[in-house]
Amino acid sequence: MTARATAITAIANHRVASTQNYQEDGGADIYGDYVFHEGVQRQYLAKPIFQRLRRTIDGHEPFDPAIADAVAHAVKEWAMAQGLKTLKVKVGITPESDIARVKAVRDAFEIVRHGGHVVLFGIPSRPVEIDIAESLVFKNLTVQAVNGREIWQTWYTTRWLLEHGVVDLRPLITCQLPLERFDEAFAALESGEACKIVLRTEES
Repeated sequence: MTARATAITAIANHRVASTQNYQEDGGADIYGDYVFHEGVQRQYLAKPIFQRLRRTIDGHEPFDPAIADAVAHAVKEWAMAQGLKTLKVKVGITPESDIARVKAVRDAFEIVRHGGHVVLFGIPSRPVEIDIAESLVFKNLTVQAVNGREIWQTWYTTRWLLEHGVVDLRPLITCQLPLERFDEAFAALESGEACKIVLRTEES
């Protein structure tokens, strides 16, 4: 058995110890000190957007990408009102969402409070221009770039959260398609009509 196969087998067979109950003991390390929870959502979102978002969170319907900009704007307004100390920004490499993700990086430096901490992870598809004087120096920020994760504990924690129903990712799935319809799936993602799509083989 190769080293890769051994590692995959170890992950598949691993069980998180019963003492690691993140539902009770996760605290700020997992869930954060500030959360865009239902009460905040009701305050910052227009009623129709709030109702649609809650239906997604409650598992009644998939997330609708059409409301993404409104939700993102509300989160930004709420975050700026908090004067957040630490912001974590994930950017990806897909060109269709590149403009929004580059904007997210710039917004992070605008939102975080003086003396705050910005954590960047992910790889944008093109360079991001930042005003070093205004966005970093004058705000006395600490910027941390992260490549990778805490192996293997991050994976164990994520698996525990999913297996115990603490986090439900199903509302993010717009639809499920057979693998041979991959071109249709990619087109829906590129157009913004879908959030996540599961491609299934005949055996899955």
